[in-house]
Amino acid sequence: MHKQILVYEKKVFIYMHKENYDSVVIGRGPLGIYTSNKLIKKGQKVLNIDSGIGLKYLRNQIVLKSNIKWNDIEQKPSLNMRASKYHWTGACMSWPKDLFQNGIGQNKIPIKYEEMETSINNVATELKLENFNFALNKPRYEIDNLKNSENFEMLYAIITKDLFFKNLFEFCNASRNYTFLDNHIVEHIEPLEKSIRISLTNYENKKNVDLIASNLFLCLGSIENTRTLLKSVQYLDINLEYLGKNLTDHVSAKVADIHTPNIKKFKSQFHYMDETDNSKLWPRLSYKKNNLAHSFIYADSFHHRKGLKKIKNIIDKKSNKAQLNIFFEKEPRESSFLELSKENKEKLEVNFVFEESELESLKLIKNEYISFLEHNYKNIYIDEKKEFNYSPMSYIESTNHPCGTTRMSEDKAGGVVNKYSQLWNHGNIFIYGTSVFTRATNIHPTFASMTLADFSIENI
Repeated sequence: MHKQILVYEKKVFIYMHKENYDSVVIGRGPLGIYTSNKLIKKGQKVLNIDSGIGLKYLRNQIVLKSNIKWNDIEQKPSLNMRASKYHWTGACMSWPKDLFQNGIGQNKIPIKYEEMETSINNVATELKLENFNFALNKPRYEIDNLKNSENFEMLYAIITKDLFFKNLFEFCNASRNYTFLDNHIVEHIEPLEKSIRISLTNYENKKNVDLIASNLFLCLGSIENTRTLLKSVQYLDINLEYLGKNLTDHVSAKVADIHTPNIKKFKSQFHYMDETDNSKLWPRLSYKKNNLAHSFIYADSFHHRKGLKKIKNIIDKKSNKAQLNIFFEKEPRESSFLELSKENKEKLEVNFVFEESELESLKLIKNEYISFLEHNYKNIYIDEKKEFNYSPMSYIESTNHPCGTTRMSEDKAGGVVNKYSQLWNHGNIFIYGTSVFTRATNIHPTFASMTLADFSIENI
C-alpha cells in the first residue's frame, strides 16, 4: 500500500503533484538516477529530489581546513549542466575482491564477494559493460601491455561513453511512477513512528517545505550525505563516534618526467583504448603490496572531469616526454573529518590533513614505481620533479572522491550503516555512495557505489 507524502508549506497541507509515493530519493547524479530506476522496476512510486542550482549554495557553505589542494569545493560534480561544469567521467571499477568480508585486505566491507556478484553484474549490464572482469578490474581478454610481476600489476578502468545515463533518464521520465523535484536542498531529516519527515528549502524562492515519506534514500555524495546527517543528529539515534569521522580520498601528484627514445611505446601503455562502441579502457600500473596504501600510476595529466578528449590532446602536445603521475589512497585518520561549524550551523567544516607519515608512504611507493620502470625499460631516464621533493604538499591535490564519513560496519558499535546501507537504528533511511566506504582504496568509486545500492535494494 502506498504511503501518503504530504507537503507542509505555511502550515497548509497540500499534496505534492496529487501523488502518493513509496520512496523519496535525494540526489539525481549517477547514484540517484540508478536508485530511482531500480526502485521503479521494483514497483515503487518514487519522488526524486535534487539540489539543482542550489549546489552552488552548498559549495559556498563549506569551510576548508586543509594542507593540500582539496578539489571537492570547486569541482563538485553534477549531471545538471546548470549546477556544475564538472561531471562524472564514466570511469568504472569494482570494489577490490580482497576488501570484501572474506578477503585478505584491511578495512574490509562487511559483505562477502559472493553476495555482491549479482549486483556487480546488474550494474555492468545496465551500463553495457559486460565484457569486463570487475572481480579483477581487467578486461576478459589478454592485452599486450606491461607484464605483471610479484609486486606490480596492470589494472584498468572501463569508461562508459554514456556519461549522462541517457537510457536511465529516459526510463524514469517515461514512467508514471517517477516524479522529479528540482532545486530543493535538504535541511534535516526526522524519523517519525513509521515514516520520515524531510525538511527542504526551495533554493529559488527560499520557501521551506516538509515532506513525509515511508523510505528515504540519500544519494548526495559523501560530503552532502554527511552534512544532512550532522544537521539531523538531534532527531537520530546514530553512532557519533563515526559520523563525519575518518574522511578519506585519493590524492594525485605529478612526480617525474620520463624520457626515452621509445616514448610512444611507453605512452601507449597508458592510453585510452576503444573497447566497444559503448566503452573505452583506461590502463594503469598498480603496486600490489597489501600492507601499504593502495595506488596506481598513469602517464600525462589527469583529465579533471572536463572530458576525455583533453587527455589525448595533452599526450599529443607532449610527445617528447611523459609526465609520471601517482594516484594514492589517503588512509582513514583522526585528523581528517567533517563537522558543523560551532559559530554557524549552516557551515560545514572540512578538515582534510595529509599527514607526514602518509607523505613518507607516498614517497616510498613512488620510488618503487620508478625502480620498476627503470628495470623494465631500456634507455629510460626518469627526471624526478625537484619541486615535489622540496615542497611536496603544494603539489599534492585530492581527486574529488571523498569517502568514509558514514562508514559501513558489521555491528552498531563500529560504524553508521549496516551491510545494506541502512542507518543502524533507522531501517527506512538508506545512505548510498562513497560515504559508506571503509577506505578509499585505488578505484574510481561511482560503479562500486552503484553496486552497493543495487545490493541494498535487492535485499530489503
